[in-house]
Amino acid sequence: MTIVRQFGILIFREGEKIFHEGEPNTNLYGILSGYISIWVGTGLPRRPQQLTSLATGQLFSEYSY
Repeated sequence: MTIVRQFGILIFREGEKIFHEGEPNTNLYGILSGYISIWVGTGLPRRPQQLTSLATGQLFSEYSY
């Protein structure tokens, strides 16, 4: 997956975390190719839940979810 962050291009491998729930994050990302899944509750003792999936052309940030 390739995304744009502050006009730079970052490339992430499948399964790699972009950010963790609750950490300060004021960046806006745009997906150039691939897809991502947004999950919450991935830390103990909560059971993870998928909020949504996003694909090429969509924008996201931690604050938007």
